[in-house]
Amino acid sequence: MVAGAYTGNGKASQLIDLGFQPRAVLVAEESGEIRDGYYCYGGLALRGRPVRLNDTLVSVSIEDTGFRVYYLSNNGTSWKLFSNSEISTFHYLALC
Repeated sequence: MVAGAYTGNGKASQLIDLGFQPRAVLVAEESGEIRDGYYCYGGLALRGRPVRLNDTLVSVSIEDTGFRVYYLSNNGTSWKLFSNSEISTFHYLALC
């Protein structure tokens, strides 16, 4: 297991490079927040099973060398992806 933290950069997505493909990743905003209504700050992603806010919006996904987090605030709906928000620090646990 690997634990760490990253700071969001406010871009559409950011790869958190771990140097290996994790089996599972748990991401939470440093306050411990994972979801608040229509706002998604993280969650538990598995290989082939990303954290989904709805049918089309992904918040956390596993990649070959780590995991990817997403930011989407102004999409014309109330759904918001904040796992890469530039004003937040996030904690994660990744299982090898």
